Amino acid sequence: MTSIYICGKVTGLQPEQVEEKFDCAADYLHDLGYKVVNPVTLVGNPQAKWKSAMHICIKGLMDCEKLYLLHDWQTSRGARLEVLIAHALGITIILQDKRQQQALELYILTNNTWQTIPPRQPAAIA
Repeated sequence: MTSIYICGKVTGLQPEQVEEKFDCAADYLHDLGYKVVNPVTLVGNPQAKWKSAMHICIKGLMDCEKLYLLHDWQTSRGARLEVLIAHALGITIILQDKRQQQALELYILTNNTWQTIPPRQPAAIA
């Protein structure tokens, strides 16, 4: 089963809002057949210090084949760091469609060049 890490804004939001947003994405990705790595669950403490939380999250990301970007990822310092790491490692990145909470586009790093390819259908995800 392909593992996928959820990436999005946490800092500055209410814990209930963060949990709902990440849980919704996790449910969607699980229904598509992914093994979901939810950083909110990994950290487990909404009061955790940023550096401590990122330490845990980056370890979780390192075990994944894909990264799922929530629509608000660009406004998050931690999410931008996770994207840089995924980029450097060639991890496949999927962007969330903020209106439908589904995969919008799929980007993959090949020979140091980003290419856009259509998202896989749920039955095709391995």
